[in-house]
Amino acid sequence: MKLAAKLILIVFVAIALLTCASAYLTVRHQFESFQREREEKARALKPIITDQLSKAWKEHGRPGVADALSGMPMEMRHSRMRWVEFGVESGHPDAPQVSQTALRRVVTGEIESVVTRSNSGEGWLHTYVPIDENEPVSTGVELSESLSLPDEQRRHTIRSTLATLAGLALVSLGVIMFAGVRLIGRPLEQLVEKTEQIGTGDLGHSIAIRGNDELSKLGIALNEMSSQIQNQKATIETETTNRIAAVSQLRHADRLKTVGRLSAGIAHEVGTPLNVVAGRAGLIASGRLSSEEIHESAETIKQEADRITAIIRQLLDFSRRTALDSHMTDLCTVVERTVGLLRSFAKSNRVTLELQDAASPLRANLDEGQIQQVLTNIIMNGIQSIAAEGRISVSMGTRTLVNPEQPETSPKQYAFVEVCDDGVGVDAENQEHLFEPFFTTKDVGEGTGLGLSIAYGIVQEHDGWIDVQSQPGAGSCFTVFLPQENQ
Repeated sequence: MKLAAKLILIVFVAIALLTCASAYLTVRHQFESFQREREEKARALKPIITDQLSKAWKEHGRPGVADALSGMPMEMRHSRMRWVEFGVESGHPDAPQVSQTALRRVVTGEIESVVTRSNSGEGWLHTYVPIDENEPVSTGVELSESLSLPDEQRRHTIRSTLATLAGLALVSLGVIMFAGVRLIGRPLEQLVEKTEQIGTGDLGHSIAIRGNDELSKLGIALNEMSSQIQNQKATIETETTNRIAAVSQLRHADRLKTVGRLSAGIAHEVGTPLNVVAGRAGLIASGRLSSEEIHESAETIKQEADRITAIIRQLLDFSRRTALDSHMTDLCTVVERTVGLLRSFAKSNRVTLELQDAASPLRANLDEGQIQQVLTNIIMNGIQSIAAEGRISVSMGTRTLVNPEQPETSPKQYAFVEVCDDGVGVDAENQEHLFEPFFTTKDVGEGTGLGLSIAYGIVQEHDGWIDVQSQPGAGSCFTVFLPQENQ
């Protein structure tokens, strides 16, 4: 409605300007025609009145000129005819009714017309016909005619123009009401409503705008765009679901791979208590033990069985596929559990795994299983990077930092876990690709290049990041940062 009104108003203003310009040109043309007609009439009278008036002036002076003028036929007379002398004072009886400066052409022998108006608005056209043939001309005839007819024509033209503009205004108002509401307003409201629906995610409703103009084509385009967005949305949702499932499978496969690597250390951890259980059970079966010794052996068997159960449960918990389950927990507990799980694997590879306890609990909102998988991948990579005997230190704490992946945010407190090894290290070029899927510096068959990529994805889901500091031959430090809950 508003757009239609603006467009029609612009058209109306343009037509009004053209109409006013046409009226102005018409009035001007009418006056110029009137003036030109009077000058032509004066030129036609000039030869006749020149002879008569010149003769009367020479023979009888001013009275003779007055008699000659009054004696001319009616068809030769204007409303007023008067003998004038140019160059005399303005108060002289024969002085022209206009300023002498307005009669420059007359003194050179040309006919000139001048318009004057009284205080009441009455207008006169004074046409001056020179009589002398010598220059400068000193005498002539003043032909004066009222401008009532041109003025009436002008007023009629103005009234006609105003009536036309009023009619155009009424027509424009009617067009605005019709075109603005039916042809433009309603279709635009439908288009705006459809756009708002798309903005809110409602893609199921289509609009129907009749006609074959630009608005109907825009409606069809919006319907097609809505349909395409809906199809793309469904495709994205399907691909997202498949991606999440694939990522979950990759993470689970990575855990199972880690379980396989830990199997040797776990076998050693389970073998020792099994030997104790077998020995104590053999003593009990021999019958040579007293009842007190049998009770003591039974307690030992139970303790070793509980130890084996705890080891197996820890391994099963690590390998089990679970959905993301974040909750407030102590990060120190997760780190201690992970280090405990990997000690035997590190020992079997002649690596000393050291843990530096935090000064206080590190409360954070995280998924224990997934963060344990992150730490396991990083620690095992450190173990495998040590060719001979070596050491890995794990430390924890808090720092106030700005997330480098969100530089526009303000600094806040993060809990961190730092894993440093004295292995072979990583050069600067390879550090840029460490977290890319399928990138690995290990020999063929020894790694898939997914471990660190999976770890980085998990940390990102927790709104954190992993920092790497490494030099070839000097080892590496991987630091996992996780946002810490405000205490």
